[in-house]
Amino acid sequence: MVSFVNVLLGLIVALVLAIFAFKKQELTDGGTLAALFVGLTIFAFGGWTWLLLLVFFFLSSNLLTRLKHPLKSEAYEEFAKGGARDFWQVLANGALPALAAIANSVMPSPAWFAVAASFIASSTADTWATEIGLMSKNPRLITNFKRVPTGTSGAVSQRGLAFAFLGALFIAIAGVLLNAFNNVISVGVLSDVLVKQFVGGKKFILIVAVCGFIGSLVDSLLGATVQGIYYCDKCGKETEKTIHKCGLRTRLLKGFEKVDNDAVNFLSSLAAGGLAYFLMERLVP
Repeated sequence: MVSFVNVLLGLIVALVLAIFAFKKQELTDGGTLAALFVGLTIFAFGGWTWLLLLVFFFLSSNLLTRLKHPLKSEAYEEFAKGGARDFWQVLANGALPALAAIANSVMPSPAWFAVAASFIASSTADTWATEIGLMSKNPRLITNFKRVPTGTSGAVSQRGLAFAFLGALFIAIAGVLLNAFNNVISVGVLSDVLVKQFVGGKKFILIVAVCGFIGSLVDSLLGATVQGIYYCDKCGKETEKTIHKCGLRTRLLKGFEKVDNDAVNFLSSLAAGGLAYFLMERLVP
């Protein structure tokens, strides 16, 4: 059961983090509201280890986003949102870990932390792959391996794939280390806040890293097949935007209008977490 102490601390921590990110122009007004809700829920129901894992994702992603490269600037104009994260971007990455934290509170199990970590690992893997992949020339579409412009939805590169796995592995290792530290200090008056739990060691790292990496591949596959891609007749360019930078409304070229980048991120993370739950239930006693 969630405690009042956790709710209060969760509110304070989430508020501080959301305001800090907003002042750094990393969140819009809507993104700040969503981050406050997600942070409060995760801390209240999961604890500080769960929330800090999500913070690691945002910090590492923002750091890579700030890396400057001419190819990235060109791709941002057509395919990537870039800039401050809005309401739906935050929910696409944070809603599922929040739901996993609630599920863990109702039905405690190490599997739920692996699920939450895999959700976050998938988002991290995708973001790392995107930010590094945008600096690679001649990426290939994941469905047919044909060369496509940098930034094309569903495109992959060797460098991007390598960083996708490193991103997932980073979250997996961080999850184990955070819980190991948490279990050592969760005594006395802090026992209500620092919930002791076992997450599975080497098997946990393997499952979360692999599931997170697979989630990033699912993201690329969905981006290449069902995500809405538009075409500007005036500029003769493909884009993810319904209004092109020239001001002209674009027309749907392929995929589905309702499936945007946020929806793809959500679905790919869901796939990663679902696979993690399946593997944890069968491989970790």
